[in-house]
Amino acid sequence: MPMSEPEFKSVKKSADPPPSAGQMFIRNLFGRFYIMSLAVLRNLPSRLKPAYAKLLARFFRIPEEQLNLRNSPMVFGDEAAGAMLESRFQYQTRLKIDIAHMKGAGPSGILAQVHVSGVENLQAAMAEKKGVLLVSAHAGTWWHAPAVVAALGMPVSSVLTRFLPVAIVSFLEAVARELNCSLTFVRMGAYEAARAAFKKGEIFFLSFDFASRSDRSIIVPIGVSAELPVDTGPGVMAVRHQVPVVWVDTHHDETGKSCIHFHPAIHAGRDTAYPKPESVLLYLMERLKNQLRQHPEQWWLLGHTYLHQRPESSTPTPD
Repeated sequence: MPMSEPEFKSVKKSADPPPSAGQMFIRNLFGRFYIMSLAVLRNLPSRLKPAYAKLLARFFRIPEEQLNLRNSPMVFGDEAAGAMLESRFQYQTRLKIDIAHMKGAGPSGILAQVHVSGVENLQAAMAEKKGVLLVSAHAGTWWHAPAVVAALGMPVSSVLTRFLPVAIVSFLEAVARELNCSLTFVRMGAYEAARAAFKKGEIFFLSFDFASRSDRSIIVPIGVSAELPVDTGPGVMAVRHQVPVVWVDTHHDETGKSCIHFHPAIHAGRDTAYPKPESVLLYLMERLKNQLRQHPEQWWLLGHTYLHQRPESSTPTPD
């Protein structure tokens, strides 16, 4: 059964405190090691890359392993969660390879790495000349979504959460320069960048299933007994600017290939099927749920703290 708006719950309207200096030191240390490891992977002979990527996946899953063991049953149930452990490891391995090879690829190299479909849907949305809000989940190699748009020659900008490790930001900025796209950060000009992109008829990309601002978030149920905070910003943005909203599926197929599929646009605002921010968010949640049904192991957030146990009094949400 689809969710309804009454199932949304508001959360505290105060912003999360910034990480401490000690926390940022640890993040930056991790980020530096992560990017250095990807550089080694990128420069290895092809025959050695799969084995090295598996070593990286084993190492980097250590911080998230307990969270994954907690979160996966809450979303998919105990039996399904246990069955997908190996496929999730394969996903993490593939993700490292994909990210490593984004840098230095350029437009032609990016397009060679992915299977792209539904471009006509994105082109139709662009033809309206209102700008486009492009939305994904944190699934598959979602970093490929804006990279593919830029590689196809369409103007795109993307938003990142604040307080990312310096090395990861530098990596993403280098990729953005190679593809001639732009980056901005939550609370550091992101809304202004989106408004400017729409005014110029350009594309603004974000991943909606991570609440980077708790002061404007709602709690939504997902799976067997889980809930997660979702930022209301995309819904507000779609209604306020009345731009076409295009969902992009990002997943790996059975061969490990990164697949990018653009869905037909929806339209939000008065006299549309999506008149309110909540109705836009319902649509995005249904698209996320559909993607999880097909590729459950490929949801990056399974290994992070954003998922929580739903209160027992809440209504189950079949997916």
